[in-house]
This record gives sequence, structure tokens and C-alpha cells, in this order.
Amino acid sequence: MTSLRVFIAGSGRQSIAAANDLLKFQPGSSITFSDTSPGQVERAAARLRELSPEAAVECHVGDVENAPATAVAMEGHDVALAGVPYHLNPAVHAAARRCEIPSVDMGSDLPDLEAELGVRSSEQGTVAVFD
Repeated sequence: MTSLRVFIAGSGRQSIAAANDLLKFQPGSSITFSDTSPGQVERAAARLRELSPEAAVECHVGDVENAPATAVAMEGHDVALAGVPYHLNPAVHAAARRCEIPSVDMGSDLPDLEAELGVRSSEQGTVAVFD
């Protein structure tokens, strides 16, 4: 099974649960949590290491609303997961597009996201999955 480098924007309970599931079903994958709070991102990494002791976990402190900086942090990852408040999902998807990697969120208002991000096309080579 191929391992993945997964960038998770947000480091709350849903993000930790998603990361744990990813590691369970995609062994050998690595997780990067990104959050504005250094303490929260470190707690998320520590909790994931408790749940999955073999986990490769990195922490990034940053603001997803700064799409260019978030894209720099996403470089080298295979997929991005938005585990942030809904209004921040477009920024995560935009940063993932800059990196040309697929992205998924945990719930969005699809018309709002499509309006924000524009029409998706296969020519872009990336996919955004809106829950």
C-alpha cells in the first residue's frame, strides 16, 4: 500500500480523528497538522502519537487565510484535508490548488465554494471534494 503525506489544516478533534483513521487504513502515511495555535497543534500531534505510536507527525503553525504561505507549507504533500471552520475551507482548497494536490473538507456549502473557487475542470489536474 502506498503511503501518503497528508496536510491537515486544523488540529481539533475531527482533524485528529481523521488523521488516526488515515493512519489506520493507509499505514506508513505521514501527517502534518497546521493551526494558528502552537499549543493546539502540539496537543494534536501528541494525541495522535498516543493513538498511533508509530505515526510520523509534523506540526506547522500558520494561518490558512494566507493561501500563499499555506501553499508553501503544503509543498511535498499528496493531499490536503480542511479540518477548519467552514468559512476557511476555500482558503485551504485554494492553497491545495496552488500545490496541484487534491483537497477535501469536512463540510461546506457547495454553491459558496464553487463561487469562491470558480469552476473546476480536469484541465487543472486537481480535485476539490466538498462534503
